Amino acid sequence: MPAGWLAQLLPLREGALLLAAFAMPFSIAISQFALAIALLLRLAEWASGRPPVHLGRGLTLLTLAFVGWALIDIGFSQIPSESLRHAKRFLLLPALWLFAEAGRRDALRTRLLAALGAGSAGVAAYGILAYLQGARGLAGRAQLTQGYMTAGGLMMLASLLLFAFLLRPGGARRRRWLWPAFALTLVALVFTHTRGAWLGFAAGALLALGLVRPRLAPIFLGLLLVAGALAPAGFRERLLSSFDPRHANNVQRLIMWRTGWELLADHPLTGVGDLDLQAIYRARHAGAQVEVKGHLHSNPVM
Repeated sequence: MPAGWLAQLLPLREGALLLAAFAMPFSIAISQFALAIALLLRLAEWASGRPPVHLGRGLTLLTLAFVGWALIDIGFSQIPSESLRHAKRFLLLPALWLFAEAGRRDALRTRLLAALGAGSAGVAAYGILAYLQGARGLAGRAQLTQGYMTAGGLMMLASLLLFAFLLRPGGARRRRWLWPAFALTLVALVFTHTRGAWLGFAAGALLALGLVRPRLAPIFLGLLLVAGALAPAGFRERLLSSFDPRHANNVQRLIMWRTGWELLADHPLTGVGDLDLQAIYRARHAGAQVEVKGHLHSNPVM
C-alpha cells in the first residue's frame, strides 16, 4: 500500500474509535460497528508495515488461552453449530488492544475520554428527564435507549471508566470537565433501579480506590452506607432487597446459580456449550414456580 494511503488510515481509525467511545453508552450496534471498522483499518496498517504496539505479554497470553479453550470447547457443546455461531463474541476482544494502543497518546486519550463523557452525559440527561417526567420509582425506572437492564449495565460501565480516570494522579484537576458527565451518568444509573448495576459500580469503584488511592476506600464505603441509609424509601428498599434470599427475584436467581453449579459438576471441563439453555433448564426444572432461563448471566459458567 502506498505511504500516502497508510498515512490516511490512522485518522480514519482514530475517528472510528472516537465514534465507538461516544456511542458506547447508548448504542451497542453503533459502537460495535465502529470497532469493527477500527479493527479492519488497524489490520490494513499492520499488513502495510505498521506493526501493533507491544502492550505486554501477560494479557495477550491470557486472552489467547481463554479464546483457544473456548473454541476447542465448541466441539464438546451439546449443540456445536449454535456455539460456533456465538463464537463471534470473541471479535470484541481486539477492542482491548485498539483502545490500549490509542490511549498511549495523551492527546488521543483525552479526545476518547471527551467522546465517552459526551455520549454518557447526553444519554444520561435524556434518561433523567424522562424518569422525572414519568411515573418514577420501580414502575417508571429509567429506560434510556436500551431498556432498563442494558441501560443500567452501560451506565455502570461508563461511570466506572470516568471514575477511574478521575482517580488518576492529577486527574481530578486536569479532567475536572469529566465531573458533570460522571455525575449525570451516576444519577441515571440510580434511576434505572438495576440492583446488579448498583452493586457493580460500588464494587468497581472500591476496587479502583483500593488500587489507586487505598486511603480513600474506607471513606467511600462509609459514604455508600450513609447514602443507602438516607436514600428515599423506594431506593432503599430496592437496594436492601438485593440481600434478601426470599425476595421473588432472588429466589429465581438462587435457582439459576444452583443450576449453574449442577451443570458445572456434570460437565466440569467443557460445560454444555455457549447456547440457549432453555431446553436444558426445562429438563432440570418442572413446574410453573421456576422461570425458564436462556442463560445464566455468566458465559464462562455455561
